[in-house]
Amino acid sequence: MNYTRKYDTRVPEINERIHQFLKTKHLTGQVEHEFQPGNARLPTGWATLTIDSADPKLHYELDSFISNLESIPAAQPHWTAGMSDCSYQTR
Repeated sequence: MNYTRKYDTRVPEINERIHQFLKTKHLTGQVEHEFQPGNARLPTGWATLTIDSADPKLHYELDSFISNLESIPAAQPHWTAGMSDCSYQTR
């Protein structure tokens, strides 16, 4: 059974963090971004991640990871993408 999860792409760096998570776990996935009906240039702010994995532990871990990323308010300090020391910056 594949893992599929819709998530909010309006959170800063969420796509980068998901990519890093998948790379760490040696997984590949497909992300499909949603666009407004009738306007393929205007994103809805949502995407769907699909991974070929039947591991329920991995499904739970991914759900928790993505939920935690989505819960970070845009006004709060956020993790800087690509920094190995997990430093953060404020806007």
